[in-house]
Amino acid sequence: MDDFRNFFKPDKELKTFDVANTFTNCLRLINVELIDNNIITNVKCKCETQECEISDNIFVLNCCENQILTTGYEGELKQVFLNLLSNAKDSMVTSQKLRKELDIYIYTKVDKIFIEISDNGTGIPTDVIDNIFDPYFSTKGEGKGAGIGLYMSKTILQNHMNGDVYLENTADGAKAVVTLARTIQ
Repeated sequence: MDDFRNFFKPDKELKTFDVANTFTNCLRLINVELIDNNIITNVKCKCETQECEISDNIFVLNCCENQILTTGYEGELKQVFLNLLSNAKDSMVTSQKLRKELDIYIYTKVDKIFIEISDNGTGIPTDVIDNIFDPYFSTKGEGKGAGIGLYMSKTILQNHMNGDVYLENTADGAKAVVTLARTIQ
């Protein structure tokens, strides 16, 4: 319960924080929804000194602690992560696949952090993929999405987090890739 209460505290303080820890906190918040929809979640984290994997929807990540750092607004980054995770979940729920999997890969390359969120859902229709970051554009049916989640996520990342996001189709579904500037201490 404390996770939930603390999660939504106003956070407009620029600070340095652990991205893997922030992402794991977001996963914990939506874990019940993932389990209720029979979605298997796998998380892999890699930094210079360690590599670890967790699965079975148990999100305790003690690897790469304080090595995947960025400076920005943690509360806003949580909104981005929750939006991307929610979209991935929705895509898998509407797909007809029996085995639903969400694969997360958090890693660093020199001065960048990458967070890949891959699902085996329906993918993104190719005729609209160029519009997915437009305000009020949604691939969800009438009344199911306001079409501002991806727009807001991209805006937050570019304007407040020195980062970006892009989406692409994969052989199994779709993948969102978030990039952030890495803070080295």
